[in-house]
Amino acid sequence: MPGIPLLDINNLSDVSDAATARENLDVYDKDEIDNSSWSGRASGSITDDTTEQLGLKLPAISNSLSTDVGRLRDALGGIDIFATSVMKLMDLFIYPDAYYQTADGNDWQPALTRANAYAVENNRVLILQRKYQVLSTWNLTSGTNIYATDGGGLFTLPDTPITLLKSSNTTNITITGLDVDGGVSAAITTKNSTRAIRFINVEGLYLKECRAGNSADWCLSIETCMTVRIYDTTIYGGGRGLPGGRDGIHILDGTNVVVDRADIDSGDDCVGITSEYLGTKNITIRRIVGKSDFASVVIYNEEAPGGTYASMPCSNLDISDVKTANDTIARDVIRVIKYGTNSVINNIFISKVRGNAFSHALYVSGVTKLRLHDIQVHSTQAHGIYISNCQDVAGEAEGSSDVSNATYQGVSIFNCSRIYAKYISSNSNGYGLQLNGVTRSVIKPFCLNCGAGLFSSNTGGGARVVNCTDLILSEGILDGDDGTTYAGLNTDGGGNSNVIRGAGLIVKEIPLPNFGLADGAPAENGLDLNTLYKTTLGRILVTPTNAPTESGTWFLTAIGYYVSNSYRTRQILYGYGTSGSNGDSIYTRVYNGTTWSLWKQFTLS
Repeated sequence: MPGIPLLDINNLSDVSDAATARENLDVYDKDEIDNSSWSGRASGSITDDTTEQLGLKLPAISNSLSTDVGRLRDALGGIDIFATSVMKLMDLFIYPDAYYQTADGNDWQPALTRANAYAVENNRVLILQRKYQVLSTWNLTSGTNIYATDGGGLFTLPDTPITLLKSSNTTNITITGLDVDGGVSAAITTKNSTRAIRFINVEGLYLKECRAGNSADWCLSIETCMTVRIYDTTIYGGGRGLPGGRDGIHILDGTNVVVDRADIDSGDDCVGITSEYLGTKNITIRRIVGKSDFASVVIYNEEAPGGTYASMPCSNLDISDVKTANDTIARDVIRVIKYGTNSVINNIFISKVRGNAFSHALYVSGVTKLRLHDIQVHSTQAHGIYISNCQDVAGEAEGSSDVSNATYQGVSIFNCSRIYAKYISSNSNGYGLQLNGVTRSVIKPFCLNCGAGLFSSNTGGGARVVNCTDLILSEGILDGDDGTTYAGLNTDGGGNSNVIRGAGLIVKEIPLPNFGLADGAPAENGLDLNTLYKTTLGRILVTPTNAPTESGTWFLTAIGYYVSNSYRTRQILYGYGTSGSNGDSIYTRVYNGTTWSLWKQFTLS
């Protein structure tokens, strides 16, 4: 009888130690996992007798033949099922019921352990066709191959948290179709760190079409493991408002890990990636649909043992095709943050993200080499997109925000350098885009109809630039609909140096106040400007009554500037003597949006 090859950690085509997560993603797009009917590739044929016998022993196959035959083929290491006799196929499986002993009582863990030991020793597959109650942890050994049908899996006593399934310091673990129910349904008033499934320091882990839920803590925990493949996962049991820490899938100090296609209903982060002891390298997370009680869909940060964040490296993290489930609102859709003082986070790729959040929908901080593509996110209470303390940033991203104050924007970039990117925002209540402390960058803004919650009509909201150096707004659009637009570009916040507005930038200019040049200029401090004449120099010729003692011709001009989210106006009155020499006095006053100040006189030397 041929041996059953398990996951070969030395012969994986999708990830190598040298490959980056981005390169991994390119490989996966070549249909590495094929969900089409396997029967089209089969040799030989199944007879009625074969179908009947398979149906008797493996009822799931008779219900969905092509799918389950394909799963069986994978579980058996790719052998040709159609060219193998039924008796030989049945001999490849080990059934735990045959290993039960009376002394086991209601705990099936001993029987499962005995059955799996025989299966591993004889290169067989352990098959679970129903749910087994376990009252103690089932520890898996190297070479384990589990295949579950018809919802086969594990469960435990209600609201009695245990780790149901665990494997430590092992290699080559393969599990297909298993359902693990942690049994937690009632509220837990204190933190409980019991994880339903734990893999610790496992090299070569393959999970496909598995389900897990109702865990007191991390539901599927992958700790200091390398060369891990997790496909088509379902996590259930969120929505009870239990204490935090109940991540759906958690990867701690992982290397060469792939999570592809997961539907997660979590009590905390749907997919949590953290570093504490070794750091994180070559992680691909893609095609995730997540719903969380109060946390995020996908996150990365360091752990904080003892209250201080560990300083750890993280490189080659690729997150793609992530969205919130059924228009639910997460804390963040994606969050990647450096907390550790000496941590280094680089080569972060984020693409195809959709969803709503009550905090920053996309939040990235402390990253070197950040690439963004096809991002469309929205926040109800914070920035749509917030990128801070990053350098070497490129790509395209769109964010919007409902917040109607100057604190939060559709897209906010803070204290970043070397950016080459396009940022998009539509209908954000504050600024569509704010650049604060950005240096040595080229940015292309595209903001439409932003600022309705912050400005009066037609007075601002497209983009704000403050404290920036060597910044080029090379091209883009800051505009809005006529009559309802809050468009414009504000560069008057101060601290800017060498901020260049490129020829390709189209800005619907902000109509400024009339500067009081046609308002009758009420009499104040002895000056009644009641006769106004326009000139071609953008100033007004005036003949004041009750004028200053100087004789001659007087002119009034005005300037506008921006302070505290509103425009101010300053008028300057100056005159010339009869001989053509300058007059010896200048008068000025300012309009604060409500009233004019008194005229002030300045005497020239």
